[in-house]
Formats: sequence, C-alpha cells, structure tokens
Amino acid sequence: MIEREEETYSLTLRSVRRATIDALYERKALTGKPVCRLVDEIITAYFENDPSTLELRLEEVRRLAEEFSAK
Repeated sequence: MIEREEETYSLTLRSVRRATIDALYERKALTGKPVCRLVDEIITAYFENDPSTLELRLEEVRRLAEEFSAK
C-alpha cells in the first residue's frame, strides 16, 4: 500500500513539475525574458505576498541590525 501511495505522489509531483516548466517556457515565449529571470520574479512575488515569509524577513533584518549596532 505504501508503494502505491509513493508512486501516486511521484506521478503527481512529476506532473506538477512538467506543468511548471511548460508554463515557464510559455511565459518566456510571450515576454522574451530568460527563464531564470521569470523564476526570480515568481520567487520574489511569492516572498513578497506570503505574510509568514515577510515576518521572517523582518525578524532577520532586526536581528542583523542589532548585531551590527552592537559592534
């Protein structure tokens, strides 16, 4: 049973990857931007729009500011 679940998960993951790659190349064709730039834009948008990652980034900035002000 576990093998069947792993196989289903693997197939799902492969189809998600394939759809993502297809979408990136479609967007590349429409915009003319390199795929690496499109990936950067997607990742940036994700981090800017996800409240938990913003909070983590703020905490990291505060920690670094405290660390540098202590020196």
